[in-house]
Amino acid sequence: MSFSPNWTARYAAGMGSLVVGGFWLAGLMLSLDADFGRGGLLAKAVGVFGLGVSLFAAVILLATGE
Repeated sequence: MSFSPNWTARYAAGMGSLVVGGFWLAGLMLSLDADFGRGGLLAKAVGVFGLGVSLFAAVILLATGE
């Protein structure tokens, strides 16, 4: 099964932006201080989730590369 070059380029661009956005979100959220109580804990949880999403997207992007 082969995809058109246009579809492949859009897929790579979308997954790449998901990877970059997830790393950016993780960096932002994990850099916040934990002194905010529950807000700090929530920020850390969102940061770890963003990191997980970006790593998962990176693995999928690398696995489906042609």
